[in-house]
Amino acid sequence: MPILDRITGATSRILISGAPEGYDVQLMTQWAHKTGRALLIVQDDQAMARAEDTLRFFAPDLECLGFPAWDCLPYDRVSPNADVLNRRMRALNRLLKPVQTGKPQLILTTVSAYLQRVLPR
Repeated sequence: MPILDRITGATSRILISGAPEGYDVQLMTQWAHKTGRALLIVQDDQAMARAEDTLRFFAPDLECLGFPAWDCLPYDRVSPNADVLNRRMRALNRLLKPVQTGKPQLILTTVSAYLQRVLPR
């Protein structure tokens, strides 16, 4: 694939935008297989759910780490949803461990989750 070869040969950060829906997942799946770990940032929770479904279908050998955004504001009276908390902690815990041989990882998150600060380890 020519675009993957151009990405591999790049010496600086690369931004890919404007890809048709689904192509971004396919491209990042190939990138994860080539490098062992990749990050895909999608626009919102619905796009993240679609990308997870696509990954489960087309790349079952890939370890998908979903990192959703918080569903509440900091210092809010309402606690975050237990599922959101669980998925975030599971993804962070898994990122601390090295990638298993033969099982590439794709970290899947949203723009808002990417912009939220995370405490350093």
